[in-house]
Amino acid sequence: MIKTIFLCLLILSVPVFSQTVDNIKIFTENYPPYNYQGMEKLEGIAVDLLEEMLISLKSSLTRKDIQIINWARGYSNLQNNANTLLFSTTRTDERENLFKWVGPITSIKIALISRKNRKLEIESIEDIANYTIGVVRSDVGEQLLQSAGITENIIKFSKIDNNNIKMLEVGRIDLWAYEENVIKWILLQNNLDPNDYESVYVLEEAELYYAFNINTSDALISEMQRTLNELEEKRLEIIARYIK
Repeated sequence: MIKTIFLCLLILSVPVFSQTVDNIKIFTENYPPYNYQGMEKLEGIAVDLLEEMLISLKSSLTRKDIQIINWARGYSNLQNNANTLLFSTTRTDERENLFKWVGPITSIKIALISRKNRKLEIESIEDIANYTIGVVRSDVGEQLLQSAGITENIIKFSKIDNNNIKMLEVGRIDLWAYEENVIKWILLQNNLDPNDYESVYVLEEAELYYAFNINTSDALISEMQRTLNELEEKRLEIIARYIK
């Protein structure tokens, strides 16, 4: 009898969690190759991996339910609204207690990127004080600079796009504070050669996560993390499809 009850509870556990997952509002931004709007659908490492997790949890949600918005708006939603998920979010000490986390999705490197022909040499954070730096508002690049006390000569954008990335090309911005793989991807999309650019200073090596509103139940976070852990082989396959 006890064994029968246990098996019934085990069978019912996934649907219970899937109903909870179905209440989550999911937000992302254009941040290729991790998450971005493709020709016909949302694509990227984190999008594909999240969809695998939702399938495993028998959720009714799909990538079609993911809303793509600018980062500052998504970050505000994550902080202020219950049942909210935002990705891909860099897990940092400053953000650690603001959200609940499921991951990692993959490792990343937040760096200061410049044109090679500028021949900039930056050995410490203090060396960048005289340079103009482009950042995305509320992005980890901006936050890392703020934590280091760098608040001057910062140009903030709602997102990184074709127009503002070319400001680096023509010298209106000296540096971009952003993730290395994303910068390379965007340069290629704008017919610019990534070999003409270089990371002159690494702000932080970190990992991308799925960030949930702080009031999300621990039970849901645990179940999401368990599901992700079981998809480790699939995670590595997905990463290999996008990053050669």
